[in-house]
Amino acid sequence: GKSHLKKTAKTEIEKVTIGVEMLLVESSQIKSIGHLPHPVHSHKRNLVIRFHRGGLYVYEGVEAKLVQDLLMSESHGSFFNNEIKDKYTFEKIE
Repeated sequence: GKSHLKKTAKTEIEKVTIGVEMLLVESSQIKSIGHLPHPVHSHKRNLVIRFHRGGLYVYEGVEAKLVQDLLMSESHGSFFNNEIKDKYTFEKIE
């Protein structure tokens, strides 16, 4: 009954939140990039990346400046591989 309704609402909000934040980028590797506020540190973000090969991943606690540098980079894929990949805890959410 009630608990089911709560769960459904939460899932929808999370999907909308992530969807709204995503920015399509020109990259052979990365389809879109987004970020959400970090729950603890205001100078950090939870970086959200969707890859062309599939999968939506959240990289936790990435410095806000690094997120901006990634978005501004001429090669999003190279920047991601060099600065973010294997350096942050991540979770596959889709």
